[in-house]
Amino acid sequence: MIPLPAALVAMAFDEEHEVIVALTDDGQVHRIDPATGEVLQSTPVLDTIELPDGHGGPPVPTVLVAGDRAYVTDPDGGRVVELGIADELRVAREIAVGGNPAGVAVVGLAPTTHD
Repeated sequence: MIPLPAALVAMAFDEEHEVIVALTDDGQVHRIDPATGEVLQSTPVLDTIELPDGHGGPPVPTVLVAGDRAYVTDPDGGRVVELGIADELRVAREIAVGGNPAGVAVVGLAPTTHD
């Protein structure tokens, strides 16, 4: 178990399972070394998150890691926050999507080679 400063809301591993990105209910995002459990960096991204009791209720934020970026949904703010994982969790951009984003996906094409 990894000791965090607040309750875990969402988490994701990078592709190589070398980094965990975790969101806690105090609105902080944490970059964690999964081998040691050490919190390497933390940065505030959202306001305090009220988690619903049981099933149902409003959407809660989620986390996705793709490449060297982490994406955090902000259902209350109608946006997705993009963070640089290797860049001390710097906010790279905020993407206004409207509504209450409850999930996020990154889609891309695999590189192709021509013989």
